[in-house]
Amino acid sequence: MMKKIAISTAFTLCMLIFNCSFAENTDTPDLTQDEDKDIINGVVKTEKDNSGNITKVTVTCTGKSDNGQDEIIIYMVTLDPKGIELGTKFHGKNVEIVGIITRKEKGEDVELWIKAMSFNEAIPDVGAEPRPED
Repeated sequence: MMKKIAISTAFTLCMLIFNCSFAENTDTPDLTQDEDKDIINGVVKTEKDNSGNITKVTVTCTGKSDNGQDEIIIYMVTLDPKGIELGTKFHGKNVEIVGIITRKEKGEDVELWIKAMSFNEAIPDVGAEPRPED
């Protein structure tokens, strides 16, 4: 009888330890999953300092709000290697970007930031009017 209790207790402890080790990893979000990513389409603009280094990359998106009004949204791009690559290759071009969007509050203002994961030049719709260049 004592042997059965010891085996049962050992088995229970092993299962508890096994379950706890896997439970630790479930709290950390996996940022590589598709449901965590956003897709935006817009025109990339790059700003550089006097030395030619990229200091700012933005993506300007246009669309319609819920009430039908024209809406312009400007996203700041995180200046990691992917963000710098985006600004270098696609300045002035319409691009589709897959990334993670975050909101940063600055007093009463809110900035939208995107950490670019991947991007491609967007193909304009057939029959769409060309956009004027800046």
